[in-house]
Amino acid sequence: MTFEEFKKEAFSRLRELLKAHPDNEVDEYIESLAEDVEKFYNEAKELSELLGTNQISPSGYAYGRMMMF
Repeated sequence: MTFEEFKKEAFSRLRELLKAHPDNEVDEYIESLAEDVEKFYNEAKELSELLGTNQISPSGYAYGRMMMF
């Protein structure tokens, strides 16, 4: 999974999880995650390579960030 695919899926799921909140607040929150999502992706990819498993989870990222919203 490329970073762009990961980001698109993670943010799509995050929007779904936060659909009860105003769109402008969700958009602002997602914009604030630009650096965080890339850092998470790179760390997950590195772990995946070290462990030989698929640890890259857009849904897990979205759920974790939703819990922090």
